[in-house]
Amino acid sequence: MLREEAFRRMIAVERKRTERSANPFLLMLLETGQHKSQETNGQLFRKIITALLAATRETDVIGWHKHNACIGVLFTQLITLDKRSIMSVIL
Repeated sequence: MLREEAFRRMIAVERKRTERSANPFLLMLLETGQHKSQETNGQLFRKIITALLAATRETDVIGWHKHNACIGVLFTQLITLDKRSIMSVIL
């Protein structure tokens, strides 16, 4: 899992790659919300990270979009042009 600065750099790199190749990527952001305690957020983020590591491909990138507040996942190398099929797989 990447730190915030490294993850944001990967977003910039993927945007440039998309401009050249026209192959889309998907950025998913996950937040727990501000109303939860720091301890509850930590437990929830650990569960989310474990699930993401088991469910993502090696080409996908997981990192902090905002440290201890928002996890981001870059789903890269998406071939299909049908946005609905991509979304149904992700959901």
